[in-house]
Amino acid sequence: MDTQHIATDTWRIDHLARHAPATDDLPELATWLQCNGAAHLSPIERIELAERLITRRRFLIGAGVLALGMISGCGSGAPASIPTATVAATRTVRHAYGTTDVPLNPQRVIALDAFFTLTPLVELGVPVIGSVSLGSPAVYPGLSAQESANIVSVGNGRLGSLETVAALKPDLIIGIDFVEPPYEELSQIAPTVIIPTALDWKEQHRALGEATGTYERAERGIAAYEERVALLRSRIPDLTVSYLSLIGETPLLYLQGPKAWAPARILADVGVQRPADEIVSDDTFFKALSLEVLPELKGDVLLYSADYPGISPEEISSVRSLLANPIWQQIPAVRAGRAFQVTGAHWETFGGLRSAQGVLDDIERLLLPLA
Repeated sequence: MDTQHIATDTWRIDHLARHAPATDDLPELATWLQCNGAAHLSPIERIELAERLITRRRFLIGAGVLALGMISGCGSGAPASIPTATVAATRTVRHAYGTTDVPLNPQRVIALDAFFTLTPLVELGVPVIGSVSLGSPAVYPGLSAQESANIVSVGNGRLGSLETVAALKPDLIIGIDFVEPPYEELSQIAPTVIIPTALDWKEQHRALGEATGTYERAERGIAAYEERVALLRSRIPDLTVSYLSLIGETPLLYLQGPKAWAPARILADVGVQRPADEIVSDDTFFKALSLEVLPELKGDVLLYSADYPGISPEEISSVRSLLANPIWQQIPAVRAGRAFQVTGAHWETFGGLRSAQGVLDDIERLLLPLA
């Protein structure tokens, strides 16, 4: 089906109206258009075409033409025009993929992951309308039911259909380069900013504030974190701590080093001591452990994460099997009664200042009584 000149040819709009699915779902119609001759259009152009198709179909039904299959070659009405977006004031932001002009005060933001960008954006008061989610139904780790009520999922675990993104009409798209995004395609839909994972979590938070015009709020949040860290640092017990994740095929030992996972950085911030063999100078941030070496963990205390929002039944079963394994009881910290489960929503699916404060809550709750 030829859609090359469809924007200026009412007959072709009418022709599509007769053959397109009887739905007002913009992503569904855009996907159908892609498979029926409109693959050469960008996602946002397919969404605009779908809007025109819906408008034209409603006119034809109202005129009693479409239902009777009597579409004529010369349409009786002009094609619906696509509203022209208001040009907003912008500023230039540097990021992992170059520079992008972004709105000074974005109002329709999409987050490309459920961890590193979504929760911090909500904390910063940014109006997020869509995000990658976890599970089915959609779960947004770190957000309350009220905070996530009006967020539309744009993919389960990773970005899904670009048409779904385009249909939301975002004015800013934000992600992190933990997974390579379809940057060029997203940039055709809305200004797109990709934060480098090379930054530590505090610098990522500042970068999100810079991209969304909430930098001062981001700085205030980090200052409050630093103030609390200073208060806790003098109260940390003189004990070494190992930090494990039990999620996945094999336990992961999170290390202290230049590229440490955010909760491990927070342990270092408050002055928690780590066993010497859990401190590195390179970019390694975790080590996969076989069950047989678990008893070799040297920490006086063991902190471990064993769940997270959206955890699968298979993962739950795997964790339970590990905790029931006799090898687990051979870990020195477990034998000493100093093995503590931490809050997975903060340690396993870390997302910004809210998670950082949650990690500090666990440190205060679990470690300070040992002093």
